[in-house]
Amino acid sequence: MYTYIHYLTANPEDFNPKFLYAMTQNLTYETQSYPSQGHMTILYLLQGSCNYVVNGVLYHATEGDMIFVNPEDNHKKIPLTGEQVIEFSMGFSEFELFDLAENNFISPYMGKIYSLKNNKEEINKTIKTIFKISKNLRSFSSILSRAELYRLIGLIISELYIFDTNSIVPKTHFVSNDRKSIINTILRYLDVNYMKDITLESISKSMFLSSVYISKMFKDETGESPINHLIKIRIRIAKSLLETTTLSIRAVAEKVGYSDAYYFSKLFKKYYGISPSKIRSKNI
Repeated sequence: MYTYIHYLTANPEDFNPKFLYAMTQNLTYETQSYPSQGHMTILYLLQGSCNYVVNGVLYHATEGDMIFVNPEDNHKKIPLTGEQVIEFSMGFSEFELFDLAENNFISPYMGKIYSLKNNKEEINKTIKTIFKISKNLRSFSSILSRAELYRLIGLIISELYIFDTNSIVPKTHFVSNDRKSIINTILRYLDVNYMKDITLESISKSMFLSSVYISKMFKDETGESPINHLIKIRIRIAKSLLETTTLSIRAVAEKVGYSDAYYFSKLFKKYYGISPSKIRSKNI
């Protein structure tokens, strides 16, 4: 289970979703496959249990679990035999939430399943109300159902995120099987962007994970911190430039992301035991 701590900002004016559908259904025992839908989908098990596969990752859901399917995700439903499975689903689009990508309700680096902890009873009541309005109050069903859908989304947001006076922080009840995928994403990011101004905080912000957690997870998997790995990439590339080009030491430093040539020289000597100028003189 991951600890996701990233400080988000929200503009209420940006959250005005277009509701596409809301429905409950009894799931059959047949596997149902869905390509990426282009809109946000929330699936919620009201009864029974079901296996969901999102982007190739299997999640086992039971009553009270929610599955979050971002617009670019593909997914499958695999109901378990021998029990009745009732699922609520809703789709919506044309919204922005916090500093997530457009039409995304959660970060793509979070797990896709969430077990309700606090608002389960209220969420169940709101879902019942939505369909009661639709059935019995046809003259006002569109307006009233939309109001209840907003209420439902509000309950889900308050369930997923911790709010205080300064921040909005994702809670820890997401389960993710993508630990190695996250590490590989960070490695690729460092390989491609080593020349940029990269800090642990900037990595953390791009990944929607806490800097402390990223550092620990990265070290557990690779044996070093992300910043140490970044330094090794930079120094290795700098050595190659010193050996194969006529660029000045200052220019080489800037090529690999260091504006301070003196600091670069100290780092270089620490890693190779020899100064950049001596590497250069050997290759003249």
